[in-house]
Amino acid sequence: MSEDERILKEAEANPNSPEAQVKAAEWLVRQGRYDEALPFLERALELEGDFEPLYWNYRGVIALHSGSEDEAESCFLKALKVDSNFSQAHFNLGVLYQMKGQYPQALEHFRQVVLIESEDFEAYSKLGECCAAIGMDNEAEAFFAKALTIQPDFLDAEAGILSLYLKQERYGEAEELLKEFLKFHPDAKPFHFMMGLLLEYRGAYQDALNYFYQVATFNPQDGDAFRHLGICCAELGMNEQAEAFLAQAVKLNVEDLEATLRLGKLYLSWDRPQDAVLAFREWLRLKVGDGEVMDGQKVEVSQVYNRLAEGLERIGDIEGAKEALGKSLELVPDQPEVREKYEALCRPLGERVSIEIE
Repeated sequence: MSEDERILKEAEANPNSPEAQVKAAEWLVRQGRYDEALPFLERALELEGDFEPLYWNYRGVIALHSGSEDEAESCFLKALKVDSNFSQAHFNLGVLYQMKGQYPQALEHFRQVVLIESEDFEAYSKLGECCAAIGMDNEAEAFFAKALTIQPDFLDAEAGILSLYLKQERYGEAEELLKEFLKFHPDAKPFHFMMGLLLEYRGAYQDALNYFYQVATFNPQDGDAFRHLGICCAELGMNEQAEAFLAQAVKLNVEDLEATLRLGKLYLSWDRPQDAVLAFREWLRLKVGDGEVMDGQKVEVSQVYNRLAEGLERIGDIEGAKEALGKSLELVPDQPEVREKYEALCRPLGERVSIEIE
C-alpha cells in the first residue's frame, strides 16, 4: 500500500478523528490535490473547533494556488484573528505579500515567525530576500547568514547571499562561497550558472564554458545558458560554436536581445553582412519598435544603428546605410566619425571635393 493510500484510508477509517482528517488534508495539499483536501479540513473543523486556525490557513493555501490572492489573504488573516501566534499563517502571509511586492508588510510577518520560532531558517532567508529587494543590503546579509548558521546547506539562503555579493561586486567572496556551496549541491543549476558568470566576468572563458555546459545539460531549454555559451565561444574565437549556441538561445527566446545583438556582431566580424543586417534589424525592432528611445538607451541604440549601417553598406544598400547613420546621429549628434561617414555617403558620386583654403 502506498503512503497516499495509507493516509487516506486511515482518515476514512477514523471519520471521528480530527487528527486523521488533518493529516489527510495536509498530505493532499503537499501533493497539490487541493480540491480533495477541502472536505477533510471541513470535517476536522466540525469535530474540533481548535483546528480553526489550521483550517483557515489551509483554505488560504488552496486559494493562493487557485490564483485567488484576495481570498488567500482573507483566509490567512482569519487564521491570525483566531490565533495571533499561528506562525504558519504569518509565514504564508509574508510569502503572499512578497509575491505582490509589498515588502514592508512581508517583513513584518516574517519577523513574527522568527519571534515565535527562533530557529525557522526559512523565515530568516525570506527576511533576507525582502531586505535585499528594498536595498537593505546589510540587513539582508545578516538574515541570510543567520539562516545558514541554523541550516548550513539551505539552498535559498545560499542563493540569496550569492546574489547579494554579485550585486555588490564582491566577486572574490562570491567565488569562494560558490566553491563551498557546490560541495553541498553539486547538481544545483543556479550555482553552476553563477560560477560561470563569475568566470566569464574575469575573462576565464574556457573555465566558464564547463559550468554553462552543466546548466545546459541539466536543462536543454535554458536559453540563458546557451547565450553565455555563445558569448564565451565568441571570446575564444570559436565562431562556429558561438553561432550555434547564440542561435539556440534566440530559438528558445525570440526576444533575447543580448543573444540577437551578439549574433549580429559575430556575423559582421565573420564577413556575413546580410545575416548581420537581419540580426541588427531584429534587435532594433525588439528594443525600439515604433516607440521613442529613452535617454538612457540612446547611446546603445545609436551604436547598433552604426553597425547596421556598416552591414548595409557592405551589401551595397547605400540608401539604407545613410538612413541608419542619420537615425544614429539624431540620437547622439556628437559623433564626428559617424557624421563624416554620413556626409561621405550623402555626397554624389564623382563630385569633386574642394581642398581650397579660403
